[in-house]
Parts: sequence; structure tokens; C-alpha cells
Amino acid sequence: MLADFLNNYSWLSGFLAGVCATTIGFIFTALWDIYKWRRDKKNLLQAMLSLALDELKNNIRIVNRNNALLLQELKILFHNKCNINPLTHLQTGAWDLMKYHFLDFLIKNSLISFLNSASHLVEEINEVVRSRELYRLSNEAMINFPEKMTRYDTLLTEQNDKLLKVLADIEAKTAKFIEVKKRM
Repeated sequence: MLADFLNNYSWLSGFLAGVCATTIGFIFTALWDIYKWRRDKKNLLQAMLSLALDELKNNIRIVNRNNALLLQELKILFHNKCNINPLTHLQTGAWDLMKYHFLDFLIKNSLISFLNSASHLVEEINEVVRSRELYRLSNEAMINFPEKMTRYDTLLTEQNDKLLKVLADIEAKTAKFIEVKKRM
């Protein structure tokens, strides 16, 4: 019985047709998944770049606001006055996400050095803002309060100016890349 089945090759054509159909279906499914993965990764990168660019613009706005408050305070410190408004902390969330999820993109487009500089400056500035605010709230009655606050304010103004230059470079590079990607 088994010998009769093996000698009759009619089953072979059906078997081979099934194998071919399954293989072709598998190949098309794999190609479709690769296409969708690339498309989704490109869309995610585009969304992340837009988010990072928005955060960057917000940080530029925050730095300019903080600088205005610092300059205003530097004028009134020696009249035994200071600003009531605390300085605003800078944002880092979007760039942290970019750093962890799109490192290859950042390296390929020479953004990693700008991002690294900006990230370190933002951390330093946020730390000085925290320290300054703690000092301002705790030591307002001290005799050397104006001198110490002047040092804080001058340091922050210098750091903010450095950060603005780095952020402008990042903004130019990412805005240019987003425009090129939108045209594609």
C-alpha cells in the first residue's frame, strides 16, 4: 500500500504547490513587515525630532526669560531687593529619549556632540538654579546676600549665553533635517 502511494506521483505536485505557495506567502509577509517597520521607524523619528525641536524652542524661551529676570535682579540687588519670581528649570525629556532611542541617527548626522554639550550645560544650569533658589530663600537676611546673588546671577547669565549658542546650532541642524525629510 505504501509502495503504491509512493509510486503514484500525483501527490507530489500538490505537495510542491503547497510548499511554493507557503514560501511565497512567507516572503511577501516578511517584506511587508520590513516595509512597515521602516515606515514606522521613520515616522517615529520624525515625531521625535519635532518634539525635540519644540523642547529646544521652549528652552530658548526659558533661557531668555531667565536672563531677563537675572539682568533685572542684577540692577536692584544692591538696593536690598531681589526678584520674587524663581527661575524656571530647563527641559531635557525629548533629548534624553532621542539619545537613547536614536543614537545611530544622532551620530550619523553629527548631532551627538551638540546634544552632549547642551545636555551637560542644561544639567549644570538646572543645578545652579536649584542652588541659587535655595540660597535666595534661606539667606536673604545675610550681609553678603547681594554679592553672593550677583555671583549666582553672573554665572547663570554666562552659562545661559553658552547654552543659547549650542541650542541655536542644534535648532539649525534639526530644522534643516526635518525640512529635508518632509520633502521626501
